[in-house]
Formats: sequence, C-alpha cells, structure tokens
Amino acid sequence: MDTADAPHLTGLYPGLYAVAYAAGGAAGPTLLGFSVDATSWSYMMLNAAVFMVPVLALFTVLAGRERNARRTIAP
Repeated sequence: MDTADAPHLTGLYPGLYAVAYAAGGAAGPTLLGFSVDATSWSYMMLNAAVFMVPVLALFTVLAGRERNARRTIAP
C-alpha cells in the first residue's frame, strides 16, 4: 500500500519515521534522566507525566492540521 501523494515522496515517509523513532529513543530517556537528576528519583513518574502533556498537545495540534489539510485538498 502506497500512502505517498507523489512518487518522489515514497521514501520520505519511512525516512521521517526512522528519524522520529531514533530521536524519540534518544531524547526521551535523556530528558527524563535530566529531570530525575534535577528533582529526585521519587518524582520520576510525575516528571514523565509532565513531559507527556506537551507531547500530547503537539500531537493533537499536528493531527488537527493534517485533518484540515486533507479537507482542503480532497475534492
């Protein structure tokens, strides 16, 4: 199944996915480690929840933009 809009974009989506996967795997533990060092180990779950709120907000905004873009492009 090809989800690319144009043939020249076919390799873009797997590449973006790989970059996001690698960046998330590196940035997530690093940011949580810095926050644990700054506060204490007993607040680790609270720190993770605090980091999760802006990430979920970002995903919500990006999903809304994608939905709006598809409405304007679709016939």
